[in-house]
Amino acid sequence: SEMCIETAIDLSKNLDISGFTYLPTQTRWVDGFIQSFAFYTSADGKTWTATAKGEFSNIFNNPIEQRIEFPSVNARYIKLQALSIVEGMQGMGIAELGIIPAAVN
Repeated sequence: SEMCIETAIDLSKNLDISGFTYLPTQTRWVDGFIQSFAFYTSADGKTWTATAKGEFSNIFNNPIEQRIEFPSVNARYIKLQALSIVEGMQGMGIAELGIIPAAVN
């Protein structure tokens, strides 16, 4: 089923980022594991660029931190969009959403 649940974050300044991390909820009654996702970046919070898209395979059986890396982009805003949630779960559950800083040369 097509859906679109998302969360956007203002990093408060422009940063060079080369990926993100997603940790699903870790409570006893887990819910909202993201199965497939789209990740967007923006300099102004208005114009968004699709930076990564994919799925967290086996997240239901192995709900550990997921690392998604991509070529470095400069952005102030990030947005994680859940395209699908693990079957039988509701909403979008995030314990932690982080960024992977680009390596400094």
